[in-house]
Amino acid sequence: MRSLPSPVKPLYDIMTHGEFTKHVALTSSSPLLSPMTELILVYLPSDISPDKKTVTATQLQQFVYNGIGESFDVESVSYGWGVENDFPVKGGDAEQKGSILMALIGWSGVDAHKKFRETEASRDVLDSIGGMEGMVKLATLCVRCRSLESKVE
Repeated sequence: MRSLPSPVKPLYDIMTHGEFTKHVALTSSSPLLSPMTELILVYLPSDISPDKKTVTATQLQQFVYNGIGESFDVESVSYGWGVENDFPVKGGDAEQKGSILMALIGWSGVDAHKKFRETEASRDVLDSIGGMEGMVKLATLCVRCRSLESKVE
């Protein structure tokens, strides 16, 4: 491999870590265009059956939609399964791997998300997801993404 300039090396090391070389088949990427996106990562066994995947995805959708209700602060919601079944389990044992079901919630801003996280509805959503049959681990994180587009002439 060719030698990279020193400022690029740390980024290369980070982006080639296993968590960043996996794929998720989302219903939509629109939540990533929101000012802030909450990711709910539900880790399940690597050998989860297709039927169980369908049931689990439906449950997650119901929990999220029931929890956020008609909130005007939510811009969009998306779901998806990991394409691979060997995702490193965040917060799990060092070698622990699993399948992943992900929900993305696009919020109108950080303050809107913080306000929601203080509600009973937010706690109910996470408690419901945490009680899902077969779940190995639950993790949440928030990101802010930028989208750059060039005009095609």
